[in-house]
Amino acid sequence: MKPQTIIQDIGAYQDYTFEAISNKALAVLNSAGTRVGISHQPKISALIRFLECFLQVSGQGVTLTTIRSASFNSICEQFVGALNSDDFASLSISSRYAYCSAFKALLVELRAEFSQVNAEQFSPASTGPTSFVDACKEKYALLQLQEEQVWLWRNWPSTNRVGRVTHFPLYLIYKKLGREFTQRLFEACDQYFSGRKSSRIVGLKELAAFIGEYPRELSPSDFRSSNFITRFWREFLIYYSTTRFAADSNIHTITRDWRNELVTFVEHYLVGNQLFARPFGEFPKAPIKHRPKSHTQIRKLKDGTEIKVKLLTHIPLHITDSQALELLFYQIRRDVGIIKTWANCAVKDIWGRYRRRIVAQSQGQVRLIGGTSEYTRQGWIVDRANPNYFENIAATFAYHGYLTSNDCALTSLYGRDLQQAAHDLGIPTTSSLLPHCALLVAEHPIITPSFLEGLELYNKHGKRTGLKKIDGKYVLIGRKDRKGPVKSQQKVALTGETAKIVLQIIALTNPLRKFLKERGDDKWRRLLLTSGIAFSYPTAVNRIATCTSMASRRAATAQSIQCSANISIGESTDIADRFSLPTLRASAGVLIYLETHDVKKMAEALGHAEYSRSLLSRYLPEPILAFFQERWIRIFQAGILVEALKDSKYLLKATSFASMAELHEFLTNHALRKIPDSFFNQEEKPDKPKDQPGELLIGVSPGILTALASLKIAVSNAHSRPSGKAVYWSEIATQVIDHIESEKCKREDLKGYLTTALQEANPKAMESIIYE
Repeated sequence: MKPQTIIQDIGAYQDYTFEAISNKALAVLNSAGTRVGISHQPKISALIRFLECFLQVSGQGVTLTTIRSASFNSICEQFVGALNSDDFASLSISSRYAYCSAFKALLVELRAEFSQVNAEQFSPASTGPTSFVDACKEKYALLQLQEEQVWLWRNWPSTNRVGRVTHFPLYLIYKKLGREFTQRLFEACDQYFSGRKSSRIVGLKELAAFIGEYPRELSPSDFRSSNFITRFWREFLIYYSTTRFAADSNIHTITRDWRNELVTFVEHYLVGNQLFARPFGEFPKAPIKHRPKSHTQIRKLKDGTEIKVKLLTHIPLHITDSQALELLFYQIRRDVGIIKTWANCAVKDIWGRYRRRIVAQSQGQVRLIGGTSEYTRQGWIVDRANPNYFENIAATFAYHGYLTSNDCALTSLYGRDLQQAAHDLGIPTTSSLLPHCALLVAEHPIITPSFLEGLELYNKHGKRTGLKKIDGKYVLIGRKDRKGPVKSQQKVALTGETAKIVLQIIALTNPLRKFLKERGDDKWRRLLLTSGIAFSYPTAVNRIATCTSMASRRAATAQSIQCSANISIGESTDIADRFSLPTLRASAGVLIYLETHDVKKMAEALGHAEYSRSLLSRYLPEPILAFFQERWIRIFQAGILVEALKDSKYLLKATSFASMAELHEFLTNHALRKIPDSFFNQEEKPDKPKDQPGELLIGVSPGILTALASLKIAVSNAHSRPSGKAVYWSEIATQVIDHIESEKCKREDLKGYLTTALQEANPKAMESIIYE
């Protein structure tokens, strides 16, 4: 088996201290790094970290004296060899070129102060290693590497059960307790992490820092002492809580993580593997206070306003009833609508580019991969200035299939701008499939991000199991692990539109899927695949959340939303900042409740195994919950009043309608449907000739006639256009009143009701609602 590359992720070494580069030499390198060109500056920090690693594993050091000596040039050549060696760092050809270019720029700046520094020959090539680089690689290969330092800088990577790699932050523990203890701790962490979907081990970072900062000397034997470990965990609980709280974590989240995650890890994997002793008594646990669900997912804005952030629409905690109506019945629908409009446009755009590629691939000239000179002469084929550029890159892609820059050993197979080429060809890059996921979640809120991330389109035998056609309809089949092993399988019956979206995802990712399958990479079975920035090694999308959490990606989404939804950049930026698949899913669930007024249907749509009376409180703050509760109470009370006062002229005053919707509901229920039997003509026969015009039976009483008369007068005196419902009931009122006043009506009791109603009519009570 090929040994593991020393550095797999340069970002995993933030807590490593500089020991091979002296403080003064480090200051000189950092100062020179500030003077390099702007294109190189983002690489300087990582480049110096690479240099520190190289020096440690090769047993060398750099001081100011070293930089002034001729030996520094030899060290630099060996370092260039390391940067270009697969044994030292896991980098693409383009990254090696970028780091080598940055290193040359750094040496140029050093030469201004240290004249003996040789920078001229350090010229990398974007097409691959030059003869100079090959010579440097040979010098690096001759070095005798330090085994302990190689082990240390290989860090502690682990892969969780969905394929995500995480590097455990154990350096400070190593510095305090040594290699053997750290290795055993890593093995326990790896065992725990490999069976989980989470991207980190809760509390491990804080534990490493606490051990590293511990005020006295420690030895591995201390952790096997129950006396010590009992005190240690109590001290660490205080450190962990205060550290997390200072980092803006919610105290309830801190307590939950400690009790549910960290304690389990310690008891089953650290104590269970006999690395740590069992403390005396019960493991220390912070007290937990249960909060109403409506008090969760709260964030405070800069102006001090507290908002509920569970939904796509941020809801202030303290709002009026009218604001609640605006947010619930307008803003939530509008926000979801904006995201769906954007997602539909983005899906249509990438699908259009894909279809254009399929059509154009038979019309262009293929750029072949040959010798360097021949390849250079073919550059015009894929030059963007070539009028047949798109046809040529489409034909080239169809001929070679998906290739990474590493595979073809050339970074310009599709011209100078690989990102633009990938975009033009409709190849899924980072965030390309986010709009597809958004449409699936908006239509089927039962779908969670983790469901999509873990969905295997094919099983291990190559049979498609994640998408099946059952009774003529497509069904998406995945897992929701929070339901447990027995209930984890989840089936989502797709609509015609969402089935089309899934089939488009499959078509778009097919080149990446084929590439992975040919190389025996099991990730080919997953539904969501990405080529990274462009033409990188394909991988499964394991964290959709990064598509909406990273500032640069939110900015791109905001610009796309502005163009598709035709809104201001300020509004599009605001909604992009609030958008994520969880907030979209929550909003879609609440919309189902608003449309059905049925919490059970909302629970079913969200895929909850059991109905919970507190479900709404997870998504809505207290004022809106109170509004709903009070609204139903008002309707119920109004029903009682209507029944008790149906023959009274005071009914309108007693019910005091707050909105046109309430008045419409009242009149529909009590004037058209719930008609007292005494209002029917008992002598009238139900069987009448079929050609006789249909009749509408109106149940009238002093209260109902008062409401109708008040509405009719208010609409007649309206200063602007009334709502459709108001006009509708005004016309009915006109017909009813005209009929009672006519000679056709022989009912003196109805004429008396009308006289009372006209006397008690109060159009001012209706003025505030007839425009809704």
